[in-house]
Amino acid sequence: MKNALKTGILALMILLALSSSVIAQGKSGSNEIQVKINYFMEWGEISQYNLEFENREKPRIEEGRVLVPLRKISDSLGFAVSFDHKTKRIDLTDDYGKKIVMTLNSKKALVNNTIADVDVPAKVVNQITFVPLRFISENFDQKIVWDPAPRTVIIDNFIISTPEYLFNKKTLELSKRDKSGKGQHLVLDKIDMSVDWVGMQVTKTGNGNDVIVINNNTGAPHLFYDIYTIYVSEKEIVDQSKVHALFSGKPVFSADGDQVVIGDGKTARVYDDRTKKILDNYDLLSLFKGEMDPNPSGAWENSYVVLGLGDNYILVKDTFKMLTKLVYLDTKEIVHIYQELLSDEEQEKALIDAGPFGSGDRLRFIEESGGKLIFDKYYDEGSYAKTKQVAYPIVSRERIHSCAGSPDVLP
Repeated sequence: MKNALKTGILALMILLALSSSVIAQGKSGSNEIQVKINYFMEWGEISQYNLEFENREKPRIEEGRVLVPLRKISDSLGFAVSFDHKTKRIDLTDDYGKKIVMTLNSKKALVNNTIADVDVPAKVVNQITFVPLRFISENFDQKIVWDPAPRTVIIDNFIISTPEYLFNKKTLELSKRDKSGKGQHLVLDKIDMSVDWVGMQVTKTGNGNDVIVINNNTGAPHLFYDIYTIYVSEKEIVDQSKVHALFSGKPVFSADGDQVVIGDGKTARVYDDRTKKILDNYDLLSLFKGEMDPNPSGAWENSYVVLGLGDNYILVKDTFKMLTKLVYLDTKEIVHIYQELLSDEEQEKALIDAGPFGSGDRLRFIEESGGKLIFDKYYDEGSYAKTKQVAYPIVSRERIHSCAGSPDVLP
């Protein structure tokens, strides 16, 4: 009796084990398709996000291609979506100027205004719009891998790209596309950085060259910016620089647009944009010698981000105190722009806010126009932050010469 009981228990245990195995195999062999996205988190850490789908929006395979819900994938990868119900047109755009235009049930699409073939068209199933995942991801420059065993799609969301340039946050390679936008990319250089929150801006000059600015927002709690500026002509880098500041940077051109300024905090190198030859190399520390802090805070050094360049001036902002200044190149006269454009109360606040936890003078340079430097001035009105345009009149070269030696140089 005891032996029979033992045999029965053993048989039951084997049966349960086999059942568990079959159930496990059933789960692992499920037909459901998984979509996972690898991306950079804060402090440059790589993480993986597993997309969750409701029953009627689960990914499907048609003609060997994975189709996914349009809204789900666009929200997950940060694309803006618009849909025209009348024409059945779908517009997908990202933050860097790239665009895909698809039409429901059509095997033709536009990628950055170039016609492209679509293996499996977008379609509506159960009132959900599905799009081909590989076509969308790869045309937005994200690497995609299909792992057939667990039926999983893995997207590497590591690349920031514009219609002409790509920056890979994982390999740190800056690349330029060929003229068709396809094929082998020309690798320009590697950007020496510790990736955190990265943004890229590309501006084309009047002579067909490009100025790329990569802002890497870093530090705790993301107070600091490493501003990388790369000046590119055709297939080569003309010049590049890096500045460490408490604010982001943007491309800098002369007021007439014919010159490109590359600054590294200590110097400002001015190029003729037609010939790509250097015209001037200004020593900023010498020009602003009387303004420099004899005891800069912590690891900060005296340095300046160039904001603008004119016929007779250089406009800068101190990288730490965030105060805007101008120097007239003929007379070496220094003007504190924040003193000219802010009220006494605003000036006092700007000096108190000078440093890592403040916002400095809250002036944002826009352009030179009609003999004036135009700024947006940020100010508080109740609980709201607002802006208004203010202007500083530039002293003419003739006025400078006539006023040389006079204490009343400024208008």
